Amino acid sequence: MRAMILTLVLTTLLACPAAGITVSDDPGHVDALPYNDNGQIALGHYDFDLDQVITGTQLFVRDLEVVQSGFYGTTSPGFTTATGFELLASATLNLEPVTMTIPGGTFNLLYWDGIDLGGDGDYADDVSFGAPQAGDELFVRRSSALNFSLTGGSTAPAGIPLDTTSGTGTLHKHVSFQARNSDGSPAADGLYLASFTMTMDGLDDSDPFYMLFNAAYLRDEGGAIVFNGDRPVTNDDARLAAIDWIEQTFFGTGTLAGDLDGDGFVGITDLDVLLANWGDSVPAGSLVDGDASGDGLVGQPDLQIVLDAWGDGTPPSGMVPEPGSIVLLIGATGLCLARRRRR
Repeated sequence: MRAMILTLVLTTLLACPAAGITVSDDPGHVDALPYNDNGQIALGHYDFDLDQVITGTQLFVRDLEVVQSGFYGTTSPGFTTATGFELLASATLNLEPVTMTIPGGTFNLLYWDGIDLGGDGDYADDVSFGAPQAGDELFVRRSSALNFSLTGGSTAPAGIPLDTTSGTGTLHKHVSFQARNSDGSPAADGLYLASFTMTMDGLDDSDPFYMLFNAAYLRDEGGAIVFNGDRPVTNDDARLAAIDWIEQTFFGTGTLAGDLDGDGFVGITDLDVLLANWGDSVPAGSLVDGDASGDGLVGQPDLQIVLDAWGDGTPPSGMVPEPGSIVLLIGATGLCLARRRRR
């Protein structure tokens, strides 16, 4: 097995593809774009203002507005198709919540208060997603009969049908996303993260994607939310730190991508995590099980993420790389870096 992985290491390093995910973080009219990609539901986003399609979107980020006293909410992003990016004709598209696994457990909704604990303006070390506060939920509503609540539980509730496509495979539908508390008050200030897939009979399910809703509001000395016109002002620094955490935790492309064992360095010990779980189905996004790509299976995409970040971070004290594999990696990495410099 080790020989096979090291062969893959060499092959993958020499390929040197770029890492990264596509994030939709735009307050304008930008909707999620599900479409038929060779028999699977793929996801992008469509910018109505620019009439532009971006494919490969895995994270949508939106501010929650102060809708009424009982909740903060938004109807963005909606779900739409575009010319050349249709679904099957006359078929129902469903939105299905899925759970997220992090070191603290498995949750259908994650929450971080967005507070800068050090008071130094650096939120990177303060991101701490976990279960939402007691009674808080993200309520997803299409109608009074079609809705579900995400409360931070360890299982995902049943989803809802979003809409049925036209005879040419098109649709355009908005639902409401609401952060609220069961006692009738708004949910706590902070950032709420949910994950979903989309399903349709006749197509393979979409890969999991994520929606981050920002209710980390700026408040005045009296505790009132600060507004810019009719829009509440949210904490941009907290939002950006949360995006980076999501990329690192679920996609392995954040500040320290590929650090599967959490030792602050990407190296041989992370390859050992892959070796121990190679080919296994694991909880989607579980770094300690080797799923750096978030697809629930330990394999080449996870290896690629580790290799793209090889050597990043600070080596733990006393760490000595394995001679055979490190020679292989040094040679391949040198070629890879040389290629990148020529670009």
